[in-house]
Amino acid sequence: MLNDADNGPKIREEVLTKRIQFDTLPSLYAKLENVCSLLDCSKREFLEMAVHDSIQKAEAVFGDAFEQASGQTFYQAFGVKE
Repeated sequence: MLNDADNGPKIREEVLTKRIQFDTLPSLYAKLENVCSLLDCSKREFLEMAVHDSIQKAEAVFGDAFEQASGQTFYQAFGVKE
């Protein structure tokens, strides 16, 4: 497997990935490292799972609010299959 630090540009070009990155407080970073160590996963794996889970939750909140306001699901309103 390619090393992310050494091959980041090559990976992004060939696999068409995009970077998600932000600065944070040292205390949050330390907690992240501790949790990843306990779970035996990389920070990347953990953050990908967290982002995916957060998107699912946000979509559910949006869907519930849309249905409550309109009386139908977003998919019904716009003829999209779930």
